[in-house]
Amino acid sequence: MAPQTRSAVLRMRAVGATTRAASTRALPSQKVKAPKSQTPIQKRKAAPKLKSKPKPEPESEPEPEPARKRARRPDAKRARKEVETLGLKNMPVEVLIEIARYVVPVDLIMLSRVNKFFRELFMDKRSATIWRSALQNLPELPPCPTDANLCEPQYVSMIFLNRCSLCGRYAPREMDSVLLVRFCARCRDRELVDLKRVTDPSLVISSKGLVPGERNRSTFWCLYDEARAVKIKLNELTKAGDQEALKKWKDERQEIVEKRRRVAQPLSRWLKNRAREREEELERLKTTRATEVASRLIKLGWERVDFMCFEDWRHNRQSMVHNPKPLTEKIWDDILPHLLEHLEINRNRRLEEERAQRFSSRQNDLTSWITQFKTRLPPFSRVSYIGGEAPSRSTDNRCASQFVRSMVLYQAFPAMPQIREWTQFKEFINHDMPHEQFPAAFEEKKHLFEELFATWQRNLEEQLIQLLPNDTRPPDFTSATFNMVATFGESVRPISTLPEGVSKLLRADAIFSTAPGDGATPSFYPHHFHDFFGFTHDVYYHAKASEIAKALLGALGFPDASCGNAYELGETGSALPRLNKNMGAYLPSTSDRIE
Repeated sequence: MAPQTRSAVLRMRAVGATTRAASTRALPSQKVKAPKSQTPIQKRKAAPKLKSKPKPEPESEPEPEPARKRARRPDAKRARKEVETLGLKNMPVEVLIEIARYVVPVDLIMLSRVNKFFRELFMDKRSATIWRSALQNLPELPPCPTDANLCEPQYVSMIFLNRCSLCGRYAPREMDSVLLVRFCARCRDRELVDLKRVTDPSLVISSKGLVPGERNRSTFWCLYDEARAVKIKLNELTKAGDQEALKKWKDERQEIVEKRRRVAQPLSRWLKNRAREREEELERLKTTRATEVASRLIKLGWERVDFMCFEDWRHNRQSMVHNPKPLTEKIWDDILPHLLEHLEINRNRRLEEERAQRFSSRQNDLTSWITQFKTRLPPFSRVSYIGGEAPSRSTDNRCASQFVRSMVLYQAFPAMPQIREWTQFKEFINHDMPHEQFPAAFEEKKHLFEELFATWQRNLEEQLIQLLPNDTRPPDFTSATFNMVATFGESVRPISTLPEGVSKLLRADAIFSTAPGDGATPSFYPHHFHDFFGFTHDVYYHAKASEIAKALLGALGFPDASCGNAYELGETGSALPRLNKNMGAYLPSTSDRIE
């Protein structure tokens, strides 16, 4: 029979009694049978059959016993762990000390946090020898101070773990080598007090540190509890009036403070050296990762010059490259799209800068050649004394004898800003090419620019000739004092061999301007067109100045005087100075002709 619970048996009895009474009334001749209980019975394993013959059940069923719980089987793994742990617990301390000789202190801290057994093992007072042996693996690390209420595990935790020694929160600052504490920001504000607020600063242990919120200002700090205890003791001794005891206590406190400072110096140096080594190690790891990233990018076809970035808003890319974390495939897949975006920007900027540099180089080379070309051009004409010597008499410091000895009229030539506006110049400059190809390409274009300069000069002369009045005659170049010649290449010819139109431009009364109106500044050819900034079609005939010059020259008896004759007038007396004075700036100043 399957075992039944006590509640099921009671319910079965009640139901059975009611059923038997009803059956007796209905069928008195039939034997009444106890009905089966409708309450579900928990399925359990059938009990093993007994070999003995079962006894007949009495009419009144006895109360069955409650079901027994299944016995737990012994756990082999748990038993094995207990045996192993028991063996480690029973291991002699000498063996653990021998093992600890090959372990650094931070490993002991991490090992003590593995489980309860290791924590009890390494945090026991008898394990102090193990900690001291592990500390000896760092020869430069000073031992745990004996004068402070500090044990080796606390000492190691404050040095190697970035956790607050008071509350356990995150504390990124290094431990204080003098106060022997490591505080988080909240505990630092709560547990430290400015040394200026202490009655006698020489009696408390203090350490120099930064002022919170002010990066460039530091002050001395001490522990609030220590300062309070010192103040209470000082007040007690002062109130007692025992000066000898007070002096003795002060000497003891000062000795403690001085000893703590001496002990803190080696630890402070070790912490600084470790911080420096850590920075060097981090920099090495960053460099390793950056080298790996650069190597992979170069394999993808990028150039090393595209890795540099000079924009502050894109410096977050540096954190993806210069990072101490090892470069795994997952990290590489994550940062690659961002790196490609930055590299595309860098490459476009670099190519643009290189194009600008090549453009500037071509422009400078062409400008330098044009300047040399203009310098090598032969002068338009020269004026010199007949006989080679100037007269000794000089009545005016501005007369021709002071400068005509070396007077030169240079050829008309466009200014550099004007040349840069030419279509041929722009096309040649804007055509991008490597630096190596530019000299050969420029050599092919030199004859084109030489022809452009000659064409510009002819167009200017034609424009000026058309501006002259129709009745303009060529000037009279004859002079008894001066000899004026024209240059054609390397040959020298008389000035009279010039074309008729060009010779008309050398009249003393042929005056032009670059702006319309009588108030415009006068210009003479070719002197004022040697470095001409304007356009050839923006030149005007200065009728007012020409009329005045023609009247003055006619009054002097030289109606057809050339520019050379005008200088000769300055040699014969004071007529030219008076002419310049009356005309103001209408005639060229003598100082402009000095070479």
